[in-house]
Amino acid sequence: MTTDWNAILADCQEKGDVRYRRESNQTHFIIHDRDDLLALCKSLREIGAYLVTVVANDERELVNGSYKRYHYFSHPTADQFLILEWQSDRADDFPSIQKQFPAVAAFVNKSDAAINESSQMMIVGPNHAGIIESGQFRFQIMGEQINQVQFRFGWKKRNIEKLFTTNFTLLDGWQLAEKVVGDSAFAHSLAYCRAVESLAGVDVPETAVYLRGLFLELERLYNHIRNYKALANDVAAHQISTELSVLWQYLMELNERLSGHRLLFGVNRPGGVTLPDAVKNISHDSVNRALSEISVGRVNSLPAFLDQFLKFGDKLLNSASYQERASIGILTKANAVRLGARGVTARASNWKTKEDGDAVLIRFDFRLNHPYGVYKTDAALRDKILTTEPELPEQRLRSHEMRGDVYARTHLRLLEIRTSVAIIQSLLTHLETMMFDTPLHAPVERALQRTPNFEFALGYAEGWRGDVVYWLMKDRFGQIYRCQVRDPSRFNWAALKAAVDRHQLPPIYIKQYPKTQNPAIIIQPDFPLVNQSFNLSYAGYVL
Repeated sequence: MTTDWNAILADCQEKGDVRYRRESNQTHFIIHDRDDLLALCKSLREIGAYLVTVVANDERELVNGSYKRYHYFSHPTADQFLILEWQSDRADDFPSIQKQFPAVAAFVNKSDAAINESSQMMIVGPNHAGIIESGQFRFQIMGEQINQVQFRFGWKKRNIEKLFTTNFTLLDGWQLAEKVVGDSAFAHSLAYCRAVESLAGVDVPETAVYLRGLFLELERLYNHIRNYKALANDVAAHQISTELSVLWQYLMELNERLSGHRLLFGVNRPGGVTLPDAVKNISHDSVNRALSEISVGRVNSLPAFLDQFLKFGDKLLNSASYQERASIGILTKANAVRLGARGVTARASNWKTKEDGDAVLIRFDFRLNHPYGVYKTDAALRDKILTTEPELPEQRLRSHEMRGDVYARTHLRLLEIRTSVAIIQSLLTHLETMMFDTPLHAPVERALQRTPNFEFALGYAEGWRGDVVYWLMKDRFGQIYRCQVRDPSRFNWAALKAAVDRHQLPPIYIKQYPKTQNPAIIIQPDFPLVNQSFNLSYAGYVL
């Protein structure tokens, strides 16, 4: 695989012009011929590389005076990015790579193919009960069976990317980044800050690196538990849902004690982190003491918290009724790869077959594909993530395949909760030896002044839904010329549609799971359960 990647780089060298990038894991080429770009994309597809993001930028007032499109691709296993740049005098003169990478459709502002209006329609939204954002679901149904669903967004466009360039500077843009998707505030602000730090070429203090890892895992932990309790509620397992709601609230209050905010707002800064004055250190003792006070003695440590969660989490997965209801909403591995699915959505579809050989559930996770922060510093943490199926009380849970259905996504969340607790425990051990009275952030402003005008950088972080990516370009005044945001939901909404639409499963799938209905069909009353198992963001799609 590495040889194939090197061969593609050599091909790029022949077909394009190389452009220097400061980051050692990024290689950048300007491609001039349309056929060359398509041929390179075909080669990338053949070796298993995947599309990370696409940035369309109006650079007519800059040196080259043209429109540009930057295609970011990732090596399937190694920590390497390839940037293929295309320039044009016209905004509409860009070769389409959708044939090679169908996931690029997520960056095209158009609605899904129109549903046959002569069919029976059920329209839900754009206004919904509760506090979710606006979005419309248009179901084509026969009786209760869903043939096709169309998602329509854009009812509330916030112009986030425009706000970055008009109301914020490189140094304070983190304030907007953490408000893009509220339940992923830390992951978004971290990705933004890492893009600024890459532009400035600064290193973050070690204590701040470990604190960032801690808060990122706490964000992952509380969101997975929140999603888990919502899944229990959707199948009327109200006792389990209620108990998990209590545990979720414990974590929210722990977040506030450690960071000053329940959703971890206000922690990240370009160059490091900032903590409330009352927080003098973070250790096993301080976290355990806080949990004990919050729960009034019910939970006195993180391991005890995990035991409480597993008591109810295993009960849901062991329920015969849940196993039956949750065997729906199948996203096949082929569709996950074709549509560029991210995070849990992709990993839960990475089921093994004999044809896969020794393939394991280790990819579609930037903590492994492109290690950063503590995940780059500490190989032991990556080993914890690689152990996706630790021993569980029931053999059935240990042997369950990641087959891409609701059950697989639920099961994987339970495994990720265990992993996050193990990572947090390890990070707390390191933090006990670190000094909190030293600066927790490096100076960035002067370093940014030395950065060339119109230089750009990529920042990323693995949030609880998947990888969050920020692309930043500095203008001539040291401000933001362009900020492009890519939340994992940008790809995963198409994956949800593929799981809901009536579709034929490949023969190899039926061979491995002979009891599975083919074609895969769900009924309309089960859509909320499938939708909740993906748990996507409207705000992350409509910026």
